[in-house]
Amino acid sequence: DSISFIALNLANPTNPQPGQAADGTLIAQEAHPILGDPQVRQAMALTIDARQINQDVHANLAAPLASYVAPKVKWADAEALQPYTPNLVQAAALLSAAGWQDDDNDGVRERAGLPLQLTLLTNNDSPARLQMGELIRQQLTQSGFDVRFEPVDFETLTTSLLGQTYDMAVIGWDNLSADPGSSNFWHSRNDLPGSGFNFTSYQNIEVDQLLDNAQRVPTCDANVRAALYNIAQQRIHEDLPYIFLSSRQTVWALAKRWQGIQTDAWPVDFNVWTWWEKSNN
Repeated sequence: DSISFIALNLANPTNPQPGQAADGTLIAQEAHPILGDPQVRQAMALTIDARQINQDVHANLAAPLASYVAPKVKWADAEALQPYTPNLVQAAALLSAAGWQDDDNDGVRERAGLPLQLTLLTNNDSPARLQMGELIRQQLTQSGFDVRFEPVDFETLTTSLLGQTYDMAVIGWDNLSADPGSSNFWHSRNDLPGSGFNFTSYQNIEVDQLLDNAQRVPTCDANVRAALYNIAQQRIHEDLPYIFLSSRQTVWALAKRWQGIQTDAWPVDFNVWTWWEKSNN
């Protein structure tokens, strides 16, 4: 019931704006000077090696992730959606097409005299995220990014995220619901600088409609809702407000004398009344 990802700020961090006006109309967002370009985000996704991160950080105890719906949520998970895999040749082509070139051969791409430079934040009290951040910095260097990795205290991180004053951050969501309708990450009405969970300033009218419609399905038909969430996951996968990394698996060690135990994410003790302890006699 948790996911790890790189959050990408799609809007100008010096001028955060809400996603909607009071009447519900969209407010045009001033694009981030680098991350506002979808070709740059695609190049990043094709440079990041999530499998290496999973191996080095999580000892392979995490599931590859292609969307915000964890694989455990089988009824709504877009199973056909595949995680991005590294392709440095394609990443280089995308960056060149977007005008980012390394003309001086110093390893960092530039455009109009400005370097392809971004700051990557994470919270400094998480050894796993510190390791992830350093790996991501190293990986992005392969495609000509100059990433300044800055671990900060958790309060500073959340202030930057919710305030939408950051470039990108290694972060995650824990204790997710088994229903995607509980997620407030993508709708433009949740783009609220200072408080909203759509802190990437993601705007997609189609996704707004899909999420709203999935909440209003008569009789809450799971198949109809799943079809809507599948399309939303596809659009988010293409637009890349997040680069998804993994869904961490939790390992439980149980003494052999305990019987009848089954574990599940919602919650782990969902059938606690069936547990029993075998007598040593």
